[in-house]
Parts: sequence; structure tokens; C-alpha cells
Amino acid sequence: MKHWEKELKDFINRHYALEVIKGLVFFSLWTLLVWVITGYLGWWWREDRQLRTVLFFGSLISLMWIAWRYWLPAALAWSGLMKRMTDLDAAGHLKKWLPEIDDRVVNAIQFRNEAEKRKGLWLDALEQREQALGNIRLRGARPWEELRPLLLLLAVPLALIVVLKLSGELERISEGTKNVIAFGKELDPRYAFSWEWVERPPNEIEEGTRLEMRAVAGSGQRAEAAFVELNGMRSAMKWDGRSWYWKSPPIEEDAQMMVIGSKGKPLLLDIDVLGKPEILDARLRIEYPSYT
Repeated sequence: MKHWEKELKDFINRHYALEVIKGLVFFSLWTLLVWVITGYLGWWWREDRQLRTVLFFGSLISLMWIAWRYWLPAALAWSGLMKRMTDLDAAGHLKKWLPEIDDRVVNAIQFRNEAEKRKGLWLDALEQREQALGNIRLRGARPWEELRPLLLLLAVPLALIVVLKLSGELERISEGTKNVIAFGKELDPRYAFSWEWVERPPNEIEEGTRLEMRAVAGSGQRAEAAFVELNGMRSAMKWDGRSWYWKSPPIEEDAQMMVIGSKGKPLLLDIDVLGKPEILDARLRIEYPSYT
């Protein structure tokens, strides 16, 4: 391989390498944007299964399109899995960076292709064209320095991730992303806290017992309202300054109680009612004292 041919091959490899790196930088920025938007939407509308499905496939399709549009074909061509540009195409690109070479490289390639077929005078003409090229240097075409301003853009996603981490939003986005990935599942409603018993009521009671229950919002939260559902019937609890309080009516049969309200995770209590003792049978035995 002659000197100018090697320089041309190096230019082609450098061209594809730069295209791949530039495409990956843009792809990473786009991926970050999609991740943030999808994460927020997946967090706010976690109960909407249809929206999470649209977000999942929409994000996937957009990432696939950006990858194919900006870096994947260049990566496949660079690795030799797809058709690469010809030497003649590469020579046409050279004039963008090195206008001073005009058509000398193009002419050399054309004469080389003809000389391989016809020999004879074409070989002499090719030698003249190669002498006109001299010790041409093509390293000025698509230099690696092109990447410097582009790589500075990578500071943008890094800074954004730091800001999201410090503000606490990173956890919300991560949770929302998990919700979108689990698009096929029904998710529990999002809760700001969990209700907690001040003193847990008993699970077994006698028939007719009235239960007293007290509950508070966990994690130091202040609930705006609290309710008790007893077998589907809802009653408001009262705030006594320390906890939410409620006293049930007499409970005659098995029941399920639930403390709900203010975006708190419900607190469940299954109650088994024990029937009052009944006398089912009685026997009387009389023993007379012995007479002497």
C-alpha cells in the first residue's frame, strides 16, 4: 500500500470513529432527557397503567431511532459489518477540510482503478498523478480536536445528575423509571406515609364488644383527616391533640377494619368475634344425706 493510500484509509477510519463518538455523546444527552421526563411522569401517574405502557414503548422507540440516526450505522461500518465509503467517496470528503488538495486525490484514485484494468499507459499516468501528490498528509482532515468542544457537553448531564441527587429528585425519578419498566403490572397507590397504631386493638373479641382505637400518621407526618372503614361503612376519626381516635359500635360478627386518609397507607385489622358462651345441656344430680 502506497503512502497516500494509507493516509486515505486512516482518514476513513478516523471519520467513522469520530461519527460514532459524536453520535454517542448526543445519544447520552437524549437518553438523559428521556430518563428524566419518563421518570417524573412514571412517578406522578404510577396508577395509570395505560400511560406507563405508552411511556415505556415511546421511550424505547425514540432511543432506537436516535441510535440508528446518529451512531449505530457508523459503528457497524467502522467494524466492517456494514458497507463503508469507497476511496473515491472519501476523497470527495477531503476537500471540505483540505481545499488545497483540489482534485489530486480523486484523479489518483480514478487512474489507479483504470490502471488495474488496462495496465500499459495508465500505469505511467498513475505514476505522474502520484508524484503530483508527493508526501501528502491527510491528518488535518477530521482531526481528533473536533471532539474537544463536544466532550464539554458531557459536563451537562453530570451536573444535572448532581443537582438531582442533592435535591432528592433522583430517587423520585428512579422510582418512576421502575414504575414505567413494570408497565404490565398493577401498582399499589403511592403513599406519603403509613398509618400506625398507638396501641394495637385485639384481633379476637367477644360478641357485642366496642373497640377503641387510636392511630397516628407514621414518619412524623401530620394527617389532615382520618377515617375508619368497618365492613365497608366509613366513619370519621377525631383528633384529640395526640392521635386520631374512634370508638366502634358493638361488633356482633367477624369484621375487617381499615384506617385510611390523607394519602396514608391503609392500616388493616381482621377481627374475629367469639360468640358468648351458651348453655347447651344441663344435668342435675341430687345426693341425699345418709340417715342414722
